[in-house]
Amino acid sequence: MDTFPKLLGQQATANPEKAAIRHKRLGVWQTKSWSVLASEVAGLSAGMKSIGVGPGTRVAVIGANIPEMFEAMLAAQQLSAVVVPLHPDSSGDGLTQTLTDSESEIVIAQDQQQVDAVLEVRGQCPALKTLIYVNGRGMDDYEGLTNLADLIQEGASAPDVSTISGDTPAFIFHTAGTSGSPKGVVLSNAAIIERANSIANNENITSDDELLAFLPMSMAASILYTYAISLVTGC
Repeated sequence: MDTFPKLLGQQATANPEKAAIRHKRLGVWQTKSWSVLASEVAGLSAGMKSIGVGPGTRVAVIGANIPEMFEAMLAAQQLSAVVVPLHPDSSGDGLTQTLTDSESEIVIAQDQQQVDAVLEVRGQCPALKTLIYVNGRGMDDYEGLTNLADLIQEGASAPDVSTISGDTPAFIFHTAGTSGSPKGVVLSNAAIIERANSIANNENITSDDELLAFLPMSMAASILYTYAISLVTGC
């Protein structure tokens, strides 16, 4: 399998009842199986398509390692969109630069902190069309935003992903900028998946293993060691 959407379908078929992702809410671990994850991603993918997400659309995600962010990335990639992971504390000029450099049209933000940061620079990002949030606490008076939950179309079928090739861009990561302005680096589905397969084989990672996602999603290593390896192995 050479793309993340195809890998999701493969895991949902091969390991439908196995745990795909766990997240602690109010002190209790919540678990989603691969079949449930695939179903929720399909519903979100349909909703994202309805607001214009399609091949080549840049979808930025800013927030912590929560299930909704991983689902949003998969849903975008089912539509051949390109995901732009941002550091959860991004703000000001740095945020402006990454959003404009990547030509991000959609931003999916975790909560009020990230929403406020994007709203502050929105006027300087001409490509930005839609701001979506996950947790709306404290934002009752905000206008012009979209709730991620409202996009989900229950019961929707996953789009046909058979024509998406491994060469399709999957992510744009930005360098740290220690020797100048941060630069966007485009990585294809296959480039990340090939490395994930190599690591999984060398470390004998299987669907019975568990990985802890603790690095910020803005780091390529985070996507490689959690998102990619999980989809490759079913762990």
